[in-house]
Amino acid sequence: MGIRKAERIRGRVGGATAGFDLELTWDGTHLKGRIGGAVVGKDVDLSLHSGFITGRVGGSLEGFDVAGSLQPGRVEARLGGNTLGQDLELELSHGQVQGRLGGSLVGNDVRLEHAGGELKGRIGGRVDGKDVRLMSEAPPEVAALAAVIAFRSLEESAAGASS
Repeated sequence: MGIRKAERIRGRVGGATAGFDLELTWDGTHLKGRIGGAVVGKDVDLSLHSGFITGRVGGSLEGFDVAGSLQPGRVEARLGGNTLGQDLELELSHGQVQGRLGGSLVGNDVRLEHAGGELKGRIGGRVDGKDVRLMSEAPPEVAALAAVIAFRSLEESAAGASS
C-alpha cells in the first residue's frame, strides 16, 4: 500500500482587497493549510474518519470548530459552537454545488460550479457575498467545504475589524 499524494486546493475567496487566499492540502483523511495571510488568516486542521469530519479552523482563542459528515455528493457540518455557530448543507450534482450556510432567515446561499479541477461561483448575495475561484485536485466536496470555511473566516475577520 503506497502513500497517497497530497492534493492541493489553491485560490481565493473574495475580491482583490477584501478576500482570503487559500493554500490547503488534502491527503484523503486530513485537510490542512492556511486561509488568509501570515497575520490575518487562520490555520486549517481537519480530519476525516468513517465519513465524519472534525477539527478546528484558527487558534484556540480565535477560530471555530468544524464537525459533520462528508459523503460523496453531500456535506453536512456545523461550523462553530451551539450558540454562535452555523449549519452547513451542501449537495453536489452534475458539477453544481448548491446549499446554505446558516439558517433560512440569517444565512448565505452557496452556488458553485466544479469542472476541470476548478471550483468557481459565489457564496452569499450580490451585495454582501464573495466570489470563489479555486483550483483543486481534491474531491469537489472537500474543495467546496474549503471555500465555505474561507468565507466564514473572512466574515469573522470583517466582523472583528468593525467591532
